[in-house]
Amino acid sequence: MDSNELKGRTDEEIIRDQFKSTFSTNSGQQTLIRILDWCGYFATDPAFIIPENVAIANKIMLSLGSIDPDNIRELICKLVTIGEKR
Repeated sequence: MDSNELKGRTDEEIIRDQFKSTFSTNSGQQTLIRILDWCGYFATDPAFIIPENVAIANKIMLSLGSIDPDNIRELICKLVTIGEKR
């Protein structure tokens, strides 16, 4: 990203675009899944959940815009709908 692309953009917008660019490929998505797994994001046993690590995973998801309050309803709807396909 050059300086012209950064003008007038908030840090949050810049970070979101950087994260989306990094994790938008198939390889990037596989890497994100691995990072979230290492953070315990998918853990269901409380013995394996380390709150600080889950907070890091949530920060990554927030930086991607995935758990932004503006789209949380859409995310929940997709999570419920994807469960219906199984």
